[in-house]
Amino acid sequence: MHYLFDMSVEDIAREADVPVGTVKSWLSRGRSRLAALLPELSTVKLEANDVS
Repeated sequence: MHYLFDMSVEDIAREADVPVGTVKSWLSRGRSRLAALLPELSTVKLEANDVS
């Protein structure tokens, strides 16, 4: 929701009825899982001309 719908951490916490720290933990854990799933992308540096 934070990235997909551009919602603030506070808004997500309010909607989910959880503390702000819990939402931050969810986001951190999600970023870590994504990085683990896409290790080859985490080391690739794109040049401006490489992006279509």
